[in-house]
Amino acid sequence: MTQAPRLLAKGLQFPEAPIFDTNGQLWCAELENGCITRIGENGRLDRYEVGGRPSGIALGCDGYFWYCDAHRNQIRVFCSKSGDSWAAAGSADGRDLDAPNDLAFDSFGNLVFSCHNQARELATGYIAVLRPSGECSKAATSLQFPNGIAFGLDGKVLFVAETYKQRVLRGQWHDVTGCWQLSGEVMQTPGPNGPDGLALDTLGNVYTAVYGAGCIMATTPDGVTKIPVDGRCPTNCAFDPAGELGLVFTEAETGTVASIFQTTRGLPLHLARKNFWGRHAAT
Repeated sequence: MTQAPRLLAKGLQFPEAPIFDTNGQLWCAELENGCITRIGENGRLDRYEVGGRPSGIALGCDGYFWYCDAHRNQIRVFCSKSGDSWAAAGSADGRDLDAPNDLAFDSFGNLVFSCHNQARELATGYIAVLRPSGECSKAATSLQFPNGIAFGLDGKVLFVAETYKQRVLRGQWHDVTGCWQLSGEVMQTPGPNGPDGLALDTLGNVYTAVYGAGCIMATTPDGVTKIPVDGRCPTNCAFDPAGELGLVFTEAETGTVASIFQTTRGLPLHLARKNFWGRHAAT
């Protein structure tokens, strides 16, 4: 029997992107009040105002976070030591970004991110890649609200949540060419919206927060399982690398961060390369 979720923090304004820094500290984004927020003991919230609408976060080096800002249409960097933030990219293939939403580093040091383009009815969303050189280009197109992304066990498979088609996709990631090639569907989810953020465990199982359906869904060797949560709108999920909290998730309707006990550990995330950070430190 699945244990009831454990409440970690409340009073958040549309929380997104739970992530643990290299010291094991839990953070998240608050999309509706423009903050990157550290969650301390007893649910204490330390808010850092960055403006815009921050959503997905990827872990950089030495206290830096890379995040999506769908209001500014930028990939930005936040320094947890100073509280400063600045733009790292604002276009792909010479055109302004269209609502960047979630992101992850690959093993080569590329930053891969989704741009949903508010594509709830038309397949005009895309995946893009920001290279250590600073070059940014589209990696895949014709997606209907691409949302959460996550790399698989060997770093050669990239999973993508296609929210308004209610499905999670998998495809081959080519780090040299910067292209994503669709290879199949991992799971279907209920509506009225669909899969949002993604996480993987060390066994290769895929977890997704299903926005609008009040659950986390996960692949297993026996099929797909559903884990109910409090609130209808879970936005994202991440594993505690220490294994103490299990699977942590953010929930927008209740404004909370909570965790679900899991015996499996999360797949370690790739970090930004230091030379990548150095190229974008000028501002």
